Amino acid sequence: MGVCYLTPKARTVSSADGGFGSVAGVPIDAGETIVAFGGTCLTRAEFDRLPSDRRRHSIQIDDGLYMAGAVEPEAATFINHSCEPNCGMSGAVLLVALRPISAGTAATTTSSSASAALCSVVAG
Repeated sequence: MGVCYLTPKARTVSSADGGFGSVAGVPIDAGETIVAFGGTCLTRAEFDRLPSDRRRHSIQIDDGLYMAGAVEPEAATFINHSCEPNCGMSGAVLLVALRPISAGTAATTTSSSASAALCSVVAG
């Protein structure tokens, strides 16, 4: 059993860049939970000792507190970045649809404030 949840309305697919992503298999309404992140809570010092691939599949949940996902990536960790995301964080561990997502459309998010800053530079 995994530590994260991916809505049964989405599925993981291969992406064009050789990675993975999640797409809606059926329409998803605005406000629906897409992902609930789970894992092990770590301090900043513990987080810094993780291998880079595991840090990449982790989230910051508070000042100096991080949640590291499963050792092996799970379907819920394959939500790709977009400068125009259709999903966003609700609280520290839920990713919800910001607007309706039609079947076949990728679920996307700005994964960090650094990503959001990059989007504003690219758009500006």
